[in-house]
Amino acid sequence: YSIIHIILNFATPFLKFIFQGNCGIMSIMFKNGAEMLLKQGFFEFERRKNFMAFFSNGEDKLKLMILFTLECAEMPLSREQIATVMSENGVENYFDVCEHIIDLEANGCIASVPTFKMQMIVMTPRGEEIMNLFGKNLPKSLRESIEGFVDSNKDEFRRENTSRMITTPLPDGGFDATFALVENGDAIFEIRIKLPNAEYTRLAEKNWEAQNQKIYIDTLLALVKTYQNAQNSDAAETCAQNNI
Repeated sequence: YSIIHIILNFATPFLKFIFQGNCGIMSIMFKNGAEMLLKQGFFEFERRKNFMAFFSNGEDKLKLMILFTLECAEMPLSREQIATVMSENGVENYFDVCEHIIDLEANGCIASVPTFKMQMIVMTPRGEEIMNLFGKNLPKSLRESIEGFVDSNKDEFRRENTSRMITTPLPDGGFDATFALVENGDAIFEIRIKLPNAEYTRLAEKNWEAQNQKIYIDTLLALVKTYQNAQNSDAAETCAQNNI
């Protein structure tokens, strides 16, 4: 901003002298153009200054780590998944991570996207701009560590984001359990069942995690009775896709 201002202070009188007399219109045009350029430079300076203020409280490293994690993932992540990446890279306090996520969202750098019984986090254009401006401020070794961990866990994150297990304890000692498969944020298959105790609940969670696709297909086939009856339905295509 200061360089633009100095150049214009020297250049404006000189060019006004050149375009004096019959060229008064040119002088006005230049003056207006100079003022517009000055304003653009000022606004750009103010915009960057606001970004700098947001990242000048000594906690910018963790904010940038969260944004960089989302950039590497190239897909929405849950708070727990972001916290896992942070934990693997030296940030152990889950509540600190959550506070910075709230701060980033309040400043328009990330957004929460509601999906089936869960909020997912995505980076906004403002967050992308901040990464372009300040992403390289993160040490290269830290960026490589985050990128490597995210890449090696992408499939697991994706699997977690397409499967839901929600259990709620009941006064009688049982559990209200919901198991679901999610696609594009909506449940395509959902089971809600009351389980008698914690042991059955842990077993159900373990089996759902390992076999949710098989449970889905088996339920689908049971509902349409037989493959023969399903040949003219969507189930036939599902069976063929899963080699059943």
